[in-house]
Amino acid sequence: MILQESLTDAEDNLEAVLKYVETQQRLVRGMLFSLGDPHGISSISDLFIRNSVLLNEWKNMSSSPRKSRTLLVQKDIFQRAANEVYSKYIPNLKRVLLQLIKLSTIIAKFPDTIQSLKNKEKNIISIIPETSLLIDMSNMLDLQKLNHEQFLFFIEKYESSLFGTSNQIFILTEPHFENVCHITRVCKKKAQYFSLKLKSITESTLALIGVLGETEIKPSDLNFLRTYHSFKVIDNSTLDKALEMFERIQNLYYHRCEQRGVLLKKCVALWNKLNTTEDHISNFLKTNSRLTSKDLDAISTEFQRLTQIDIKCTTILLREKMEEIQILWSRLDIKHSYRKQFLKSIENSKDVNSTLDLYNSELKALRRKITTFDPIMNCVKELQILNKEAVHVEESSKHSERLTSRNYYKILKKEENLRNKIKKRAPKIIRELGNNLRRTEINSGETVTFAGQRIMDIVHHLDLPFDENPNHSSKVLLHTPRRSTKCICNDTNNTVEVSQNSNSIIGRSLLKLMSPVNTALLSPFKINKFSLTSRNPKPFGEKSEGQQAFSLSSPIKQKPKIPTDIPKSFIKPLIIRPINSNIGDANTLISPRTPFKFNNEFNLHSPYREPENSKYFFTKSPEGKVKLEIFWEDLHDGNEDFCDSTDVSIVSETCVN
Repeated sequence: MILQESLTDAEDNLEAVLKYVETQQRLVRGMLFSLGDPHGISSISDLFIRNSVLLNEWKNMSSSPRKSRTLLVQKDIFQRAANEVYSKYIPNLKRVLLQLIKLSTIIAKFPDTIQSLKNKEKNIISIIPETSLLIDMSNMLDLQKLNHEQFLFFIEKYESSLFGTSNQIFILTEPHFENVCHITRVCKKKAQYFSLKLKSITESTLALIGVLGETEIKPSDLNFLRTYHSFKVIDNSTLDKALEMFERIQNLYYHRCEQRGVLLKKCVALWNKLNTTEDHISNFLKTNSRLTSKDLDAISTEFQRLTQIDIKCTTILLREKMEEIQILWSRLDIKHSYRKQFLKSIENSKDVNSTLDLYNSELKALRRKITTFDPIMNCVKELQILNKEAVHVEESSKHSERLTSRNYYKILKKEENLRNKIKKRAPKIIRELGNNLRRTEINSGETVTFAGQRIMDIVHHLDLPFDENPNHSSKVLLHTPRRSTKCICNDTNNTVEVSQNSNSIIGRSLLKLMSPVNTALLSPFKINKFSLTSRNPKPFGEKSEGQQAFSLSSPIKQKPKIPTDIPKSFIKPLIIRPINSNIGDANTLISPRTPFKFNNEFNLHSPYREPENSKYFFTKSPEGKVKLEIFWEDLHDGNEDFCDSTDVSIVSETCVN
């Protein structure tokens, strides 16, 4: 019985040893094949052990002529061979496992990365085990340093994956490993492209959402964008979805930007037009700096508010401009037909801006005309003032009652000052008027008329010398516009008519009081004048040829007589008496364009005496006081022409009490 049990145990041990030896041989051969060394030349250094493992000599030990070896010896030989092969197989297996785990992980998350690979590389990827299996194998190798029995268990467990005939992924040769590394690099680069593109798209989309507001985006889309880091799979469909979302939000952003830009442009124009404060503008822009619907509604509300204010201000502005236009029309005496045409164009205007443009263009044209003809109108205004003063002097001189008043001397002195002022100023103003007319008509091409007659013809008729060069002064003096002066502008025939309240630019009274040198031969009016002579003193008792209309009489006089109409023979050109034999003719005529010639010699005359027919004379009382006597009888009998057409001047003498 004991012998039987011993034999049974021996057989069991024999079978276990045989099985172990066979397993060791199969695994060692598989590892050698994976290492690319099927004959063990590089992996097993001992030739006896290498031959024992590879040549199956242990199966025919009974027929071997050599000394037989026991199974335990064979077991020990295979164990030694396995240990030597393990030392080379395990490091190569670990690095291949790590590379395959990387490649498998990349392909699992970015499956579309393999599209750029070659067919041979795609075939290699197709035989890679699952990532979980690779991770388990790697973890088992990394738990601790494996001994012979543990590694044998590991190899037996994953033998089908490691040494399967259809699975060549675990070939541990160097070329195969380099090929796997190359595939990993290509897939990793493509995966980085996918990852960066998805990151860029999502971050850009989130930035736009931050400007537009989260309320404008669906919650599902917002969750997709915020959780892209945790996506398990990122393929082309994921990128397409993110890109489509980005384009949709970007279009909304551009639309909002354009809408906001248009509204802000209008608001800025109205802010500048309405003189809005900088604080209000900066605070408003700071508060509504985003592109949310709330901010756009606020900008739209601000624009509507500014528009309402602008409409009110524009209405007031249009009314003010129309009032200014009407004032300029009245000042320039624009024709009613032109006014009706302008008002009709205003009625046909489409909007307020076009109406405002019409007003501005009309004002610009009117102001240009006012500026162009201001110098002329100023001269005409000054001539009108001188006309009024001349009429005042003439009317005042007709009333002899002024000579009986207590302040008659002041009245006479004032009249004399006015006469001197008119004689001095009128020729200068007319000369300046002629220069301005010439410059204006040449520069503007328009003819300035008065009462249907060209003003330049009137000035030339006066024959006063003025600058022949219209560009005598390139700088025109600025004049204050006279509101009482009107300038009729006729655009059809380029004629500008200066209109005054009086019927003539240069009145009759003004011509009477102007210097005879300027008016004697040229005045169109009938004015009686005396020829002028030298103002040197005459001999006592001799009458002065330049007799005044109103003269002072001597104390002893006959009864004054009212002078009759002055004969035509008295109206003659100015005669200058000869100074000496070397200067001119005795009867030289002084024309308005001939310089005056004065006598350098002095003629002795007697003290001045009043003419016999004077109606005024001085008397001296016993107390030594001088008294003015006036003969009132027949003062106005049949002598109206004398009073109307004769210049009046008073010669006053100093009275000493």
